[in-house]
Amino acid sequence: MKLMVWDELEPKYQIKRKQELVSQILLLAIIAVIIFGSFYAFHLGLETFYSQVSQYTYIKKNTIFFLPIVLVPFWGYLLLAVLQYVLKFSFKHSIFLANKCGISGLIFGAISILPVDMAYEKNLESEGYSYCYWYTGPSFRAPDVWLKNETLCLQSGSLIRSDIEEFFEDYNIEGTEPTLAELEMFIAEAKQAREDYIGGL
Repeated sequence: MKLMVWDELEPKYQIKRKQELVSQILLLAIIAVIIFGSFYAFHLGLETFYSQVSQYTYIKKNTIFFLPIVLVPFWGYLLLAVLQYVLKFSFKHSIFLANKCGISGLIFGAISILPVDMAYEKNLESEGYSYCYWYTGPSFRAPDVWLKNETLCLQSGSLIRSDIEEFFEDYNIEGTEPTLAELEMFIAEAKQAREDYIGGL
């Protein structure tokens, strides 16, 4: 199967092309940004979790950075299709390949997410991180907390994801580790702030 076909644009699209030229150029730019963003997110994911991971006190588990990269061929062919349309070439073959790559990418992503997740967790464990069930057990509402110092795993079920992420992220930026007393104080303050908010409703 040919990867690219540059046939002349079909007559039925000629008039419509002139009317939609500006919007198609805008679409071209948007798709280009999406492709760049996919590569950039993938690069940051690899850099953060496989190169700089040992520098952090707390890791928010997130393997979603892997998924956008599998759809790059789809976006690439969609970009090519729009470009061909703008340049007065037939875009049908590129759309066909974009759909094919999109379906294949989604299937590959669904199959690969578990092995990638397991490799990710194995890497964290090899770097000395331990998993903390922040709600005393598995929960979809709980933050994925991987801690360098497992004594900081207090399993305070009252904290929500944004609370715990905000607390540890400040220390990650500074490159330091919080003390147990600092964490306990933060938990007490977060609980009180939440109770005051609920009481004021």
